Order: sequence, then C-alpha cells, then structure tokens
Amino acid sequence: HNNNNNNSPPSAGGGGEYTCWGKSFGFNLKTKEEVMRALMIYFHCDGRGGRSSSHYTQHILSCVIRQLTRIKKWFEAENDTLAFYASSILIVHGGCQNPGDPIELGDGTPCVHTEPIVKMIDFAHVCRESGGDKGYLKGVTNLLSILEEIHNLEFQ
Repeated sequence: HNNNNNNSPPSAGGGGEYTCWGKSFGFNLKTKEEVMRALMIYFHCDGRGGRSSSHYTQHILSCVIRQLTRIKKWFEAENDTLAFYASSILIVHGGCQNPGDPIELGDGTPCVHTEPIVKMIDFAHVCRESGGDKGYLKGVTNLLSILEEIHNLEFQ
C-alpha cells in the first residue's frame, strides 16, 4: 500500500501492491496531458516499473470505452430532463495483466473478474432541467476522447 496525498503521481504498485492517490491529486489535474498521464498510470499504459501494455489492458480500455459510449448515447438521445450536479463516473478494474488472473480479496478469497465496471455515481443533486445536462455530456465526451487517444497510442 502506498498512500500518496500530494499532487505528484504516485509510483505504480507491482506484485500485489496498490496505490492510493489523495483527493488533491485529482483536483490538481489541470491539463488534458495531466489527465491523460494519470489515466495511463491507472490503466497500466505508462511503462512504469517494467509494465507494458498488454492484450488485457487493450481489453479493459475497449470495455471502458464501450460502456462510456453507452452513457454518452443515453445523454444524447434520451436525457432531456435531468441534470446531474456533482455526479461522477466510477471506473473499476482488477488491474490484472492477463485475463483470468485471480484477484485476491481482502479476506484471501480469490476472485476472477476480467470486465471493468463503469457506473454513474453520486446522485444527491439530480434536478429536473429542460434540455438535460450538457455539462455532464461534455465531461463524458472529453473522457472518451482521452481514452480513445490512449487506446490509439498504445494499440494502433
């Protein structure tokens, strides 16, 4: 476990380690390049610690892009009445480098999960608003653009 509460990216964990980034790290990502670098670390596309992009990483990125595209399409085609203030997108993946690698849960139970989870979360401030939520749509579109750029850099 590596707890990092400063603004610099933490060193990537390996060998069963994980890394915690403080809230301030995310708040201080100001440029597209900084966001892209943080996402590359998260998705193991950064080459740190001898890591290299794998077929599993390609699979994870493709799945996340597919799920975010579904959310984007919902905002474009179906949501014309709700605004999601202070809502977030949660992206979770096991971090395995190979499909089928077991992920050990806190109690030592092995768990195999190769599909990432992408969810909208934090719905405390959802309001009815004519025209839907153009800001959320812009955020999802920007995130998709960055993830597609990472995918293209790593796998094309």
